[in-house]
Amino acid sequence: MCSAQWRQPNTGSPGRRSGLEQSTANRQSPARPVRRICSTVTTGGWSDRVASLVRRSVAPIVRRHERRLPTDAGRRRVLHAVNRLGDKGDGISNVCVDLACQQSMEGDHVMVATNVGGFTDLVGDFGVDVVEVDFSSRSVAVLVRTTVRFRRLVREFTPCIVHAHTMVATVIARIAVAGTGTKVVATVHNEYQRGVILMAAAHRVVGVSSVVAESMRLRGLPRWKIRTVLNGTVGSVRRQARDAGLPIDLLQPALVAVGAVSHRKGADLLVEVALEVARSHGAHTYFAGNIDWDLPRRTAANSDVADHVHFLGFQPDPRRLLASATVFVLPSRRDPAPLVLVEAMEAGLPIVATAVDGVTELLAGGAAGLLVGPNDPAALIAAVRHLLDDPAARQELGDAALLRSTDLNVRRVSADYRMIYEELRRGRTCAP
Repeated sequence: MCSAQWRQPNTGSPGRRSGLEQSTANRQSPARPVRRICSTVTTGGWSDRVASLVRRSVAPIVRRHERRLPTDAGRRRVLHAVNRLGDKGDGISNVCVDLACQQSMEGDHVMVATNVGGFTDLVGDFGVDVVEVDFSSRSVAVLVRTTVRFRRLVREFTPCIVHAHTMVATVIARIAVAGTGTKVVATVHNEYQRGVILMAAAHRVVGVSSVVAESMRLRGLPRWKIRTVLNGTVGSVRRQARDAGLPIDLLQPALVAVGAVSHRKGADLLVEVALEVARSHGAHTYFAGNIDWDLPRRTAANSDVADHVHFLGFQPDPRRLLASATVFVLPSRRDPAPLVLVEAMEAGLPIVATAVDGVTELLAGGAAGLLVGPNDPAALIAAVRHLLDDPAARQELGDAALLRSTDLNVRRVSADYRMIYEELRRGRTCAP
C-alpha cells in the first residue's frame, strides 16, 4: 500500500478542483469508456499554475471505465514514463502497455506519461490514464521544459513509483522526484544503446533478462541496485484486444521471421539460410517487419530462387503468420529479450535461434528451441534442415516451446515488478 495521498490544494475556493483531481473524481462513477481532454480550469493561485500546466503540456486524456475501483483510497499509484505508446512493433511500447494494463486490472491507479500513440485508446479502456509528455526531443530547451512539467505532474499525482522505460525518461524522473517519497524504477530494454549508463540514476535498475542485468553490473552498477524481470507477453490484453483473423495461407514448408529487417536482427544471415533451404527443400521464407536495411532484400532478389523469399513489411499481428509457419527462425546478433520469441513459443512452433543476450534464457538454455552460435549461417542452415527433415523433432520442440511459454506471462511480470516496488516502499537497500 502506498502511504502518499492526494493533496487538496489551497485554492481559496474549496469547490474547485485541479485537472488531475477532477480526473480522480471522474473515475469514481462507473461509465462507458470515454475520452475527455482536460483543458480549462479557472481557479486562482496555485491551481491556476496547475491548470496552465494541463493546458500547455500534459493535456491529460482522462478515461473512465466500469472495471475501475470506486475510490482511489488505498490504491498504489504508478506513473510510467515512456517515449511513445506506438502500435507499430515497438517492443518497449509493448512492454509498457502490457504492464500498465495488467497493473490497472490488479487494482493500481496507473498513469502513463508519453507521446500519444496507437495504443492510447486501448490502455484507456483498461483503466489507465494517459498524459502527453515529450521525452523524445533532443532539444535542450524542450528537455528543460519537460523536466519542469514532469516534476509538477509528480507532485500532483503523488505516485509511489515512477517507472521509466527509456534513458531520457529515467534522468528526468530522477530529477522530478527529488524531495518527494517517490522512487524511480528504470527498465533497461536495450542495454547495447549508447548512454544506457544514465539509467543508473534510478533507485532500481531492471534488466529484461539476466544477461542485460549482468551487462549493467559490468558497467559499474552495484549488485543491490540491479534486478531482473524476464520479459513475458502471454495473456497480454494488448494482443487479446485485437482479432488475429484467419491464418495467412503460406507456401509450404514455411520459415517465418518476425522483426525489423536489420543487421542487428541478422536479416542477412536469414537470407543465406532462405536461399539454401529453397534450393534443397523448396522452402519459402517470410520476413515480417519494417525494412530498415535493404541489402538482404536485394540479395534475395538477385538470386535464382527469388520467388521463394518474401518480404511482407510490418504485420500488426503476427499470429496469422505464426499459425501457418513450419519453423520460426530468429538469427539476431543482439536481442535482449524479444517478445516475438515468446509469441512464437505460445504458438507451439519449433524454433531455431542464435544464442545471444536474453534469447538463451527465454528458450530455457535450449530446452525450448534449437540454439546456434551468432554469425554462423552454416549452423543455422543445418538446424533448419534438421527440423524440415524430421516432423517428430518439430512436434517435440514445438510442445516444449509451448510449455515454456506458460512461465512467460504478463501476470508473472507484474508480480515481479510489484516485489521491486515493495522493496523500495519498505526502504530496503535504497539509494539516497
